[in-house]
Amino acid sequence: MEQGAAVTCSERQHVKEPVQYLGTGPLERWFGNSVSISRNIPKDNLEFLFSLDQNGIIVDCFVGDSVIMDVVPGKILGQHLVDVLPATVFASALSIITTTMQTGHDAMLECSLEKDGSVHWHSVSCTQVGDSKLLITICETTEQRRMLNIADQQYRFMKALREIAVQLSRNVDSQTLGEHVTSSCVEQVGALAAWLGYIRPDRGIQEVSFSQAASERPAMMARARPTADELGYLLKTKTHLIIEKSPSWLAAEPTRAFFPLVLHEQVIGVLGLMTETPNFFTPECLNFFQTYNLLAASVIQNARLHEGSRRQLRQLQTLQVIDQAILSNLDLKSTVAVILEEVAKHIHVDALALLVLDPKTQMLDFVDGFGFRFDTFRHSHLKLGEGFAGQVALEKRVVHVKNLKEDPQSFSRATHFKGEGFMMYLGTPLMARSEVKGVLEIFQRGPFEPDNDWLSLLEILANQIAIAIDNSLLVKFLQDSNKELKTAYNVTIEGLSRALELRDRETEGHTRRVTDMTVYMARRLGVPESEIDQVRQGALLHDIGKMGIPDAILLKPEQLTPEEWATMRKHPIYAYNLLSGVEHLRFAIDIPLYHHEKWDGTGYPCGLKGEKIPFAARLFAFADVFDALTSDRPYRPAWPKEKALSYMQSQAGIQFDPAIWPDFEKLVRRDTFARNSPPLSM
Repeated sequence: MEQGAAVTCSERQHVKEPVQYLGTGPLERWFGNSVSISRNIPKDNLEFLFSLDQNGIIVDCFVGDSVIMDVVPGKILGQHLVDVLPATVFASALSIITTTMQTGHDAMLECSLEKDGSVHWHSVSCTQVGDSKLLITICETTEQRRMLNIADQQYRFMKALREIAVQLSRNVDSQTLGEHVTSSCVEQVGALAAWLGYIRPDRGIQEVSFSQAASERPAMMARARPTADELGYLLKTKTHLIIEKSPSWLAAEPTRAFFPLVLHEQVIGVLGLMTETPNFFTPECLNFFQTYNLLAASVIQNARLHEGSRRQLRQLQTLQVIDQAILSNLDLKSTVAVILEEVAKHIHVDALALLVLDPKTQMLDFVDGFGFRFDTFRHSHLKLGEGFAGQVALEKRVVHVKNLKEDPQSFSRATHFKGEGFMMYLGTPLMARSEVKGVLEIFQRGPFEPDNDWLSLLEILANQIAIAIDNSLLVKFLQDSNKELKTAYNVTIEGLSRALELRDRETEGHTRRVTDMTVYMARRLGVPESEIDQVRQGALLHDIGKMGIPDAILLKPEQLTPEEWATMRKHPIYAYNLLSGVEHLRFAIDIPLYHHEKWDGTGYPCGLKGEKIPFAARLFAFADVFDALTSDRPYRPAWPKEKALSYMQSQAGIQFDPAIWPDFEKLVRRDTFARNSPPLSM
């Protein structure tokens, strides 16, 4: 046959599908007038051996066991090849004949033929024998192809197993592992699509990952997920479920399969697969997934346990931060700011508001929040039972609204939140000692389905917020009570001091003046504010001991005798005896007991010297002596200011603390203590 000559075909030739060129290979030469089968051609697979002339006419043949057709060798001799072979097989033969004639090289193709519902594969080879003949060999390769597919599948299975095993040595999260599982099922195992979900504690399923071949339809994920009935079957039986594709020509439904991820007799997840490959789920494939899913379940569960431990550690750290804020800060807003910052790190919501119940007005008032686009939410003031938050507080229960947009009017603060775009609302009561302290409100702008872990964390954080509010209210109550108690004490003390002045009318106003001067100087000289009340109380009660002095001595207009002075000098001791038994006044005793001590140690009643005299008593001595010198007495008129200052300067270092004198003198010369000036700020 000449190079490039054409083989003619009858008009009955119809090529139904294109064939793929696979390559060339050596074929046995044709010798003599009979068919010779080389040992290179396996007899078990050989179906036909044709010798063709230059016109495509069969001049010699060998017929083995064939599933293509039943023929008698003698009857096909002299016929054209197109009249003998099925159209699909002939199309492959024609393609390789053309290739061989054009290139002079052997050629081979594989083609498939469906018969009685089964697909059979055949290899069609062509080689040129001499110048005028072509040798066509047809062998069935169905079994070889099946074995190759199994080997290829096993290779892909082993590769997928190796890759999931590699994850054991990596510290990756369960989400990443889930994505790897589905992607490997598509890329390595050859599934059309893969879906993975984790079983929640409520036996629902949480979608984790979905993968599909790039060319597949976008709606594939919905069908890769198990229905409620299918999930129930998997949880109950703990075995795989295969749903074959519909035979109906109306539906091109892929085969669906679901495999439970079982660990320690517990289903922790479900792997869903889809495929359009016939006989995809072979026994070998099912065995693979049994091993693969066990390994995946182990790796994923380990990752989830590790994540749970880390999550619990973070929660403990958060609680520690919150506890520290509660213990170290009595201001509610400062404490709440710290708590909400921690809440934002862990519950990941779009917006959050904290409403605190005012125990007096029984109104829920906004305290703090985050995530809002506008400031109108800060004006939230709700009665108990009003709106969702009021309902939460009144009924002491969680209120969860999945879609605010379905009934926006049901949200009482719809005008406040206009433009926020919220969809989901969740309000939880803040309870402490069985009482509602406020409401924590959570908002999402999209769909949100909280799981049990999220709700548990929210409950813990809500309890901490409730404790913070309760502590703050308790502290405020104690502060108010203490303030009222202090006021009552001060009123009582002032009453006592006025009673003393009524007994000795000649010193009327003296107590108020020396108290004002002493407190003013104490603040100017850096006495801590926490000690000012003690200074004030001591100054008011400085002469309380005179209650033990007889009127005959206390009110005597003449000079006192030495014996009477000895009695008078006992009034600081009487003051100590009176005040030391009163717990609230124990720390105010310095001035009543020591205000007659002198810097040089010649004072009474203890003869203390220098800095051994309490600082408050040293301060008070300046005010007491100055006011006494500049006031009228029965035995002398009041001294002018300059005379009093001159005398007191001479006593600095003798009667008075010399370090305090310059400051006192400056204040007097500025008329800070002038009698006609308004009362000093206390």
